[in-house]
Amino acid sequence: MPWNIIKYNVFPDQKRGPELYGTEPVGFYLSNLLLNFNVLVPLALFSLPALAVTYVYDRKRLGERTIFVDQTSPYRLLVMRLAPAYIWTAIMSAQSHKEERFMFPIYPLIGFNAAITVYLMRGWLESAYVAYTQSPYRVCR
Repeated sequence: MPWNIIKYNVFPDQKRGPELYGTEPVGFYLSNLLLNFNVLVPLALFSLPALAVTYVYDRKRLGERTIFVDQTSPYRLLVMRLAPAYIWTAIMSAQSHKEERFMFPIYPLIGFNAAITVYLMRGWLESAYVAYTQSPYRVCR
């Protein structure tokens, strides 16, 4: 039952708990993810700051539509899609018992967050190119 797994690993009691199988330092997951994914991990971790920079400097990057009362901002939607990687990292890094198999659920999230960062950075490069060269060039969004 999923609740028993969560109860055992996240809310251990004094006598028995995940420490029984060994503990690792807080940076265990980060160092292993860097070994497995190299440059994608920093790109994935930079996704929310990259979204904030894009929101401030190039707000139309995710669409030029008008936001109506019953419509959610594309930036809020993207934050909701990027947040699970950060939440997983915070919760799992706080646990004392760590295993490499616990990283499996975050693998697709790392790829997704890194892809979003690359997409946003490409937009920054396009904006810089157009501003610097005064070019009429525009990539369709």
